[in-house]
Amino acid sequence: MDESVLACVPGLLKHARGFQLDEERAEDLVASTLTWAIDHVDQFDPRFGIENWLVFITDMLACEVLGKTRTL
Repeated sequence: MDESVLACVPGLLKHARGFQLDEERAEDLVASTLTWAIDHVDQFDPRFGIENWLVFITDMLACEVLGKTRTL
């Protein structure tokens, strides 16, 4: 699973940049994603795939971060 996670990092960075984050904030978001995934690995369901799970986590964390920094 370790190699699979590492293979997802470039795609996660690209996905994070899609939230219009600068490079540093995108990297922080991916780091937070990986930390969350490690802390909650017991919630991983292999039927959905590691990349899908990591993108879901990234989206969840981005909503939290962006919700605190952006107003409509």
